[in-house]
Amino acid sequence: MSIYQNKRFNSPNDLTIAYDDTIYFTGPNWNTPSNINLSALQGGGQPGSIEPGQRVKADGTLSVTAVTELVPALRDKPNGITLSLDQQKLIVGGLQGLWAFDLILGEFSNPEQLLDTPIDGLGKDCSGNIYITTTRKTPNRKDNQVVVILDKNHLEIGNLNVLGIHIATNIAFGGHEGKTLFVTGLTALMEGKKLRQCGDKTCLKASIYTTKLNIQGFPF
Repeated sequence: MSIYQNKRFNSPNDLTIAYDDTIYFTGPNWNTPSNINLSALQGGGQPGSIEPGQRVKADGTLSVTAVTELVPALRDKPNGITLSLDQQKLIVGGLQGLWAFDLILGEFSNPEQLLDTPIDGLGKDCSGNIYITTTRKTPNRKDNQVVVILDKNHLEIGNLNVLGIHIATNIAFGGHEGKTLFVTGLTALMEGKKLRQCGDKTCLKASIYTTKLNIQGFPF
């Protein structure tokens, strides 16, 4: 499905699937082809105008969730999206942070901001912990790329540093028994006229990082 209300989707980015086969997905307004009329896009293609959390129901029909009405800041490049393990919350991230919404019978309420840093990919494990790729300042790097880990109550329980890249982009579980965490990343190599530094070394152009965990990732 690429058309909704006679307008094409711009850049469907991330999705999560509920037990009833409803698909929740985000559609940020980047990578618009130059030959596309912005008025033909969802929200007109202007910055901050694309609604995240659109959903395709099991019967194939599509509707738009209310998350951007509750939190207008999520209109700014909505990106990672996932459901809590019990599927009673929808968690959505964008350039201005990460929010959780109560989800009851398809209706959203009670937004709670979990992080205020730029969010890209989201994942979760079989204990309900949420893994988030984001950027936050640290003593060694002003643009440190980290995977922040929140427990099922949204309390931060740890983080994983991603050392060789400038932007951590996405995250997923895989490998033997699903206990390997994969993190993708890329770098805008130049910072002005100089090579960009990631800590005390030159950043890599693109990378996939892995780490072995003692818990299995949830498949969706």
